[in-house]
Amino acid sequence: MSDETDIQFYASLTDLDFEFDELIYISLTEIADDCGKSALSYLRKAIRNRRTIYARLRGTGAIITGKKLDDYHKISLKVQLWNLPNDNLKKMMFDNPPWKITSLLRPGVIYGKPKVQFTATPESIDENDLFLIKKETINEYKTIDEVETDDSQKEKPLNDFDHLVLRTLLKEGSSFQVVKFGLKNHLKQNESIKNINIPNDEGEMREGFMFVSNQMPEYKRCYSTFRKECTRYRKLLKNY
Repeated sequence: MSDETDIQFYASLTDLDFEFDELIYISLTEIADDCGKSALSYLRKAIRNRRTIYARLRGTGAIITGKKLDDYHKISLKVQLWNLPNDNLKKMMFDNPPWKITSLLRPGVIYGKPKVQFTATPESIDENDLFLIKKETINEYKTIDEVETDDSQKEKPLNDFDHLVLRTLLKEGSSFQVVKFGLKNHLKQNESIKNINIPNDEGEMREGFMFVSNQMPEYKRCYSTFRKECTRYRKLLKNY
């Protein structure tokens, strides 16, 4: 780009919002919820495993192309997701949110332009502002049992409860909490579901549910077990 085109482009970044691509990124809170972990626990493991962590930032920055007043181009920090440098990630390993972002890598629009300077004053963030690369987390949607029984799962006929879960996923979304509370909204005639307490192997009571249909008179599950099974349903949904 010519210098004039660059300046026009920098000026266009003042109020531009980043367009989130859900095929590339996944939010920290969503993947943590799907894996049955807290967001902080998942984040700190991801940092230890040297995952790339991205942040959605609020606030303003500036691209500086020279020493004149006209060379100062204000931009919105919403123009992209920001790859966080290690010094910020180290804070997240030990400090609880909100986190103050003290440094940023240069934005993509000035990559390869060493003479162009960048400065920013982002607002503090929390776990709801963090994202990971989706393809780096794909194996964490699967349990060991799922990986070993993928072929048999394809051949197993779906029952009434399976269909209820898949209907809910189609209409409500893939988050476990959304599915958990959305099941009752997608019942068919002669189907019902209610919350109950179910004893585990140690005799301790756990939150669960009982689903009833003509095919399944009393289908009981702990929510902790159902959370793990949701990964299988997400895979089945692709061909449903």
